[in-house]
Amino acid sequence: MNDYKFGNFVCTLREQKGITQAELAQQLSVTPAAVSKWENGESKPRIETLFTLAEILGVSAQELMNGECEPTQESEEERRRRRKKEFVGHIDVFLTSGVRWRRSKADMTDWVLSLLPLLAFLLLIILRANLVADLQNVQQMFPVLAVALLAPTVILIVLSLFVFRDVIGKGRSFGYKKQGLVVIDCKTGENASNKQLILRNLFFFLFLFDDFVIDATGQGLGDRITGTCVVFQDQLDDFVHSDYVPAASPILYGNTKKDKRKIQFKAVWFAVVMVFLLSMFFVLRSIVGNAPFREAATEYLINSETGRRLHVQEDEVQLASSTVKADDATVILAVGEQRFTVICHKENDKWVACADCTELE
Repeated sequence: MNDYKFGNFVCTLREQKGITQAELAQQLSVTPAAVSKWENGESKPRIETLFTLAEILGVSAQELMNGECEPTQESEEERRRRRKKEFVGHIDVFLTSGVRWRRSKADMTDWVLSLLPLLAFLLLIILRANLVADLQNVQQMFPVLAVALLAPTVILIVLSLFVFRDVIGKGRSFGYKKQGLVVIDCKTGENASNKQLILRNLFFFLFLFDDFVIDATGQGLGDRITGTCVVFQDQLDDFVHSDYVPAASPILYGNTKKDKRKIQFKAVWFAVVMVFLLSMFFVLRSIVGNAPFREAATEYLINSETGRRLHVQEDEVQLASSTVKADDATVILAVGEQRFTVICHKENDKWVACADCTELE
């Protein structure tokens, strides 16, 4: 009986190697006609020739006799990688409303943690606000100058903590770990690289807009640029260690009353955050001496008899400290080592120096 399976297998392997029948016959020291008969299933090589033929064609003698290659045993690592690729093939199914909501909470947590240095810095400034009034020389001025120079450094630290938060957390930030989330590469299903983690977080300055993009599509702007997405770690692990195949239809977000309440909560939350940030801005602005009563006090000092006698110039006047109570402000101005106290009142929403209350030496 003709063994066409054996013959076809030999023919296929020979062609894959790019060997002609004549070349194969020459290597085996047989005639081309013998090779032709093998491939036509009319005969088979002798046992000693079979092993040499198997070696030339890159298979085992048993596989050659069976007419097919034995299935390779997939290692656990290979299976894990294969299942992760299959996972990202169904990624829309796993970008559920639960993931998006947890992701928002994780980002909020990371923002709060990142802002802690800034809050500590503001507290330091408030505690040091009246320090200048007691300064007598340049050496004592150092703590105030240090605080002023530290401001941009603290802001840079805050931004860096948020941008590098995933890298600092060895692939997952504190917020993501707390919410059971992980950032993965949308091509391989593996954990995102440090480069991807940093680049995707550079869009923090659009966090208000970006969060609503996440609600609508499941991925933020940074995710789309870097090819990443955020999923539940448990769902990824369960998928990898099982033969589960999810349904093809994704779970849409925003259709239920619960989802809509979540979106409303986010809007309120971000409004609170924006009010908080604006409040900090105005507090800092007031503390560093940009308050309107400073101008009124400075103008009064320059035009006063004492100011004209000492030839005080505007660029020489520094704000040492200020105390504001309702519509009254006590402003201490520094000109060199001298200190001058000016009392200001608020009249018709405008600060003016009170000549009757102020006595300049």
